[in-house]
Amino acid sequence: MTNATKEVRETTVKTFKLLAVASTLLSLCPALADEFKVAGMTFNGPKQFVSVKPNSFMRKAQLKVGVDAAEGQIVFFHFGPQGGGGLQANIDRWYGQFTEPKKDINAKTEKSKAG
Repeated sequence: MTNATKEVRETTVKTFKLLAVASTLLSLCPALADEFKVAGMTFNGPKQFVSVKPNSFMRKAQLKVGVDAAEGQIVFFHFGPQGGGGLQANIDRWYGQFTEPKKDINAKTEKSKAG
């Protein structure tokens, strides 16, 4: 192999590596958080947030800001009418997420009328 052939080959390999890196980086870049729809309603994400692919089938839209420990998220869920269960099922599910002993939580529910 001649020196010219080696140089062409090395340049070609470097070019392909750069294209592969650029392609990977572009695929990882999230879309800007603009307008999106959930359950027939339209939302506009905050300008500093970016839209990312929801990491669960239960999430209909997911936005994030920051990185790692300083990351914040906005998540939209929609299960349809009674798709997430009734009121008591949701309260029980929420209550079950606490790790403290149940006797220490002092949880209660109250009914009230708005308006």
